[in-house]
Amino acid sequence: MLWYLLGVPITLVVLWAIVGIVVRNASWWFFIPGGMYAILVSKENVSTDIDKGGGGIVDVEHEVPGKVLNKKSHNFYDWKFEDGKENRGLLHFLYGVHWKGPFRDLRLNIDKSFRFGLESKKSDDTGELEEKDGKEKRKSKQKVADQEGYHVFPQVIQSEYVFFSGQQAVEVNAAETKGAFALDIKYNIIWERIYPVRAILRVADSNATLSEMSEAKTIALTGTHDPDYYLSGTKEAKAELVKEVKDISTAAEEQLGLCITSVTLFSIDPDKKEVGLRALLELAKKTELEQAARLKVATASKQAAITEAEGIAESIRLLAEANKTRGTLENDVSADRVQRVTLAIAREPGAAAIRAAEAYENNKTVTTFAPGNSGGLGIIIPQPAQKDA
Repeated sequence: MLWYLLGVPITLVVLWAIVGIVVRNASWWFFIPGGMYAILVSKENVSTDIDKGGGGIVDVEHEVPGKVLNKKSHNFYDWKFEDGKENRGLLHFLYGVHWKGPFRDLRLNIDKSFRFGLESKKSDDTGELEEKDGKEKRKSKQKVADQEGYHVFPQVIQSEYVFFSGQQAVEVNAAETKGAFALDIKYNIIWERIYPVRAILRVADSNATLSEMSEAKTIALTGTHDPDYYLSGTKEAKAELVKEVKDISTAAEEQLGLCITSVTLFSIDPDKKEVGLRALLELAKKTELEQAARLKVATASKQAAITEAEGIAESIRLLAEANKTRGTLENDVSADRVQRVTLAIAREPGAAAIRAAEAYENNKTVTTFAPGNSGGLGIIIPQPAQKDA
């Protein structure tokens, strides 16, 4: 009984292993790398050139996480990736294989793009033929020259599997501006092939068309501004350029089957033929800042001088008013003395003697008035010096 109970799971495991070996090596099943899809045709194409023949489309299989392919339309161009979980059957659950069946093959596709990365600027992709199971299979071989540094380089991939998402580095060279100088602008666009068949077959090179659409929108915008508006690096200028490229999303989806998910602007430079422009603009900006600083310092110094002069003028005015007030008070005191003392004494008998005494006390001299003097001049008679007792 125990051997019987153990024999059932052992048999299932052996059967699972045998079936797995068969489907993994049979030509009617195939695997798809993660994040990619494959177009099934009635007869394989021996070349990516459209004049080399090949069969029509019969199905599309994929390994895109979180996506389900809506195949309700009779038009292959309208098959669309949507959010959801794809039901691929028991064999895919157990072994991860897709059913191809007899008389169906995988279409050989070519994917051309420019991307920013740590690779060579020179990329040579060749499709070599390899013999396997009596059939010719294509194997992609890429020759990469050694070159350091990140840069934009072309990439050409010939494969039976197509990436669901990717990037396109867009270089807009010699973009016209309102001024006399042109600009070189670079974007990085991330997209998804939400219409898998349309993105491959609608045009010969969807990424090239996407670049042309981006370039047209960019030039239409830069032609309305001076070059320094963009070279100054303001957030407003960069946001305008990014928005212009994002605005092609609807057209890209309808015409190319590409959904733009992100646009990044990573460089704005003067055109290579006008390399001196940035230096001139930087010099002009530096001069402007220096002049503004000097003007600010001069204005502050002038204001300080004005404030100081105003303070001095106010001090002089206050001193003048104080002197005027003092003089007025002294005159008032003198007038009061004349009214209350001098005139009062002059009306009393012996006033002359009192005045003489006061004069002697103040001046140590006595002025004697001699009547009859025709000149009316007083004669000053000095008094003999007194000896100390």
